[in-house]
Amino acid sequence: MNTNSKMQPSLKSKRFFTLIELLIVLMVLALASGVIGFSVHRALREQRFKTEVELVADSLRLAQNLMLIMNADVHVTFKADEKIPSFA
Repeated sequence: MNTNSKMQPSLKSKRFFTLIELLIVLMVLALASGVIGFSVHRALREQRFKTEVELVADSLRLAQNLMLIMNADVHVTFKADEKIPSFA
């Protein structure tokens, strides 16, 4: 009986990562980053919408206050290319 072969670990007992295992890990990481990226994009879009709604509501409140102060009709005009509405 050869006692030397029992002491040295064989190549089969050592653990190596195969190419398939590495590809699977990379696929899982890519999938996770895609899901996270989509969630962040959706959250940013929702926040942008909320900000725009708040801007419109604030502009209408300002127009209402101007109307009450001046005791006259106030017209609010929103334009797509301008951030600030115009009052007339």
